[in-house]
Amino acid sequence: EGLLLGKEGRDRLRDKLLQAALATQADPLFRDRVRLTHRGVAAQTGKYDRGLLPAGYRFSGELRLWSQDMADPAWQDLLGRLASPALRLGGATRAGLGAMQLVSLHTRSFNLREPADVAAYRAIGAGLGDTVGLEARSIDALPAESRSHTLSVELTPRDFWRFGQGNRSLWIGTDDKVADLLPKVEPVVTWSQSHAEIGTRLALVPGSSIKGALAHRAAFHWNALNEHFADDLSADEMADWDKSERCEGVRELFGYAKDRAAGAASLPDETGRAGRVIIDDVHVEMPANELHTHLQNMIHNSLDRFTGGVRNRMLFTEELIYQKPIRLSITLLPDIDQASASARQALARAIRDLCEGRLALGAGTTKGHGCFSGSPDETTRAWLRAQGEDWT
Repeated sequence: EGLLLGKEGRDRLRDKLLQAALATQADPLFRDRVRLTHRGVAAQTGKYDRGLLPAGYRFSGELRLWSQDMADPAWQDLLGRLASPALRLGGATRAGLGAMQLVSLHTRSFNLREPADVAAYRAIGAGLGDTVGLEARSIDALPAESRSHTLSVELTPRDFWRFGQGNRSLWIGTDDKVADLLPKVEPVVTWSQSHAEIGTRLALVPGSSIKGALAHRAAFHWNALNEHFADDLSADEMADWDKSERCEGVRELFGYAKDRAAGAASLPDETGRAGRVIIDDVHVEMPANELHTHLQNMIHNSLDRFTGGVRNRMLFTEELIYQKPIRLSITLLPDIDQASASARQALARAIRDLCEGRLALGAGTTKGHGCFSGSPDETTRAWLRAQGEDWT
């Protein structure tokens, strides 16, 4: 904002938050993404990565509504949506990115038929941070945007979990050899009042990882509910089966891309549709005083059956997070009720599988990692009951 000229421009360029963002051009922060088939391997064109800006950056914006009504209800509705958990900006919003939290809000209505209001309107500064002449609004007092539902589940690990592959250990101040396999860790910007702390590193649970696991399990339950079984498919149909293109329940819940509907069972809208389910990223704080409790190294080895010695490059160490709880947040958009009853029930059963330890998350699931016990809040229990999954 503003020209980068003179001392004022140099001061802008020296801003620590801006410098940290510009540094990502040379060393980008990215997420590995992979879409798995029913065989558990990467789908064709389903392996890629995405660059992103770290969580915690703040943005300012300005909205104006021209109306004949000083108390236009559309304005109050808009303000309520700014504080809604369904507000997402940018790409990959259904897979954890783009979640926004309203930090501060200043508003004012002007009657431009009155000279005093015209003068006050013209006196507002051009900068997006200029709030002189506007009135601070309490975010808690904004009208609630009740069209979406937010499900919250506290997941308690049975033992170890790890998501992704990181490049930096969570251990602090140790000269020991770094493990070969590391949890995914991301820097975030944390705020205290108006002061920003840059580079705080937190363990990451990507929303895309949760979404993928729930989508696979929801596909299983939807097929079971609709009596679609593998025995009824030919070998060619099995080889070409993909949950994102062949399972109507997954497409109803999690959306599908344009032009990918060819050959699949038709839905009313074949031009592509965004998902009705949003799953947030989870950043897990690992304080230094908890590292010896919640961070463990596990050594893996594979023996040569002929010599009895270690196979080449098969002795490695894995850094794992131990029994650190995760709070999972799932936002169901207002049109979730337009999905079929069987699709909603399949999602409810997938969430129940996750909470009861039948759906593992993250890496090393075949070795027993990533199993959780879940405790849904009352809103989540009520939604599950409404889909026919009574929680006792």
